[in-house]
Amino acid sequence: MTFFDGPHQWPPAATLTEAVEFMELMAMRFGLKPQDKVWIDSSLSASMARAAALADSGDTWHAWRRYQAIANDFEGLRNLSEARIRGAQLGRREEVRRTERHIAETVRAQAAYNDRLAAFLGQFRTKTPEPLEEALGKVQLRDLERRAASPDSIDANAAERGLEQLWVYTSFYEPQDYLDRGDPTRALAILEVAQAMRPSHPDICYNQARAHARLRHTSRAIEALECAARAPLSADRVENDPDLKSLGGAPAFRALVTRLRIYPTGMAGRYGW
Repeated sequence: MTFFDGPHQWPPAATLTEAVEFMELMAMRFGLKPQDKVWIDSSLSASMARAAALADSGDTWHAWRRYQAIANDFEGLRNLSEARIRGAQLGRREEVRRTERHIAETVRAQAAYNDRLAAFLGQFRTKTPEPLEEALGKVQLRDLERRAASPDSIDANAAERGLEQLWVYTSFYEPQDYLDRGDPTRALAILEVAQAMRPSHPDICYNQARAHARLRHTSRAIEALECAARAPLSADRVENDPDLKSLGGAPAFRALVTRLRIYPTGMAGRYGW
């Protein structure tokens, strides 16, 4: 397993390269392609060097995990006694054991939060949506934001994962499902939770426009589209979106589409049009 610092996104090029190299190694290990002995030796040396560099820098937990991975990944291809010995030595160190305990605690907390979020989303479907602040309390938004800013990198990373999970559900999956079910009012309500996380985010604005248009709230829908147009937005997407069909006859909507054809890459919002 390889870790990288960053939000929910593609990893950096170096991490992706390492992933491809891992697949090449597995293909050789399990006989799916001929073994390239020079390449295997080079890959093993590079992996051992990375593990040693981590240990020398004081990052003993990641070094320990790296030695464990080496012992597993190169099994049957090379003599791995050095990787196993070094890994075992690091595994006995208190800071490594302490990190492992902390990670286990964080995993349990994440599982509990998953259950909490699932319960919230389930209740949201069947009950009248509560006031926004009450909803934010149930999903622990402020607590997650506080933890994400913590100097404790393990807890901060876990909180960031929780925030990304909350964002994806409340900004996309749930509102899209409500729109598909013909419930734009509930879509707007769940979007308020996402908006509390990232105010005036173009994706939120666009989905709000779709919901308002479904409800024939023409002025609100166009206002939301103006917000969405601060980021790149295709005129064809806006004009052909079935959810926005009710806006077709509004002069302000036609004017917005015209501007997007001229400035499709967020220029419309830049100048406040």
